[in-house]
Amino acid sequence: MARIFSGILGDFQGKVGNVIGSRWRGISYIRSLPRPSGKKPSEKQLAVRMKFSLASAFVYPIRSIVNIGFMDPKITDSTAVANLIGSIINTAIIGTYPELKIDYSKVIISKGGVPSLKGLGMTANSPSEFILSSAFTAGRFSGKGSDKVLVVVYDDLKKEYLVVEDATRLSKQAKISATEHMTSDSLHVWVFCIEENTNEVSESQYLLIKRS
Repeated sequence: MARIFSGILGDFQGKVGNVIGSRWRGISYIRSLPRPSGKKPSEKQLAVRMKFSLASAFVYPIRSIVNIGFMDPKITDSTAVANLIGSIINTAIIGTYPELKIDYSKVIISKGGVPSLKGLGMTANSPSEFILSSAFTAGRFSGKGSDKVLVVVYDDLKKEYLVVEDATRLSKQAKISATEHMTSDSLHVWVFCIEENTNEVSESQYLLIKRS
């Protein structure tokens, strides 16, 4: 890949012969087209592809939340979604190809310096309604009572998400009403706090709901 400095022809974008021109972050580049290969991918290559597919399928439906919870301002050449996909591939995918799966307990959907919730717990009112509870005592290192509590619920079998965002740290609880599509015996839950004025976040906390 080569960088273009505007000359007699200026910048170009698109395909010309076996060369592609493009722009990224205001900089123009050219690169050659990849050569086609008839070689079958190795098992290692297939495993890498499967890991990327698993992580991407999980992340993209909640990318608007990921953009809040997993954006590291120190990383300027990477998006929040890419950060999380990479994190899942490196730390949360278990098993041996082709029996790979995500260990959701190792997934972190937000990361920041805001204090996490204390005394986090879950109780069931019914098979479809749950109460997430926490403790809060005002203090310098306890976070602010006005911090928003964001809850993400995921049904791995149905590939269904539920987002609850009407609770605060001060309210000490959030009601989770599983949709009619969420029929799995287990639901995966992530919780994190968002500071009201700065939009800074806490590191996400994980819980597992067992319905049977």
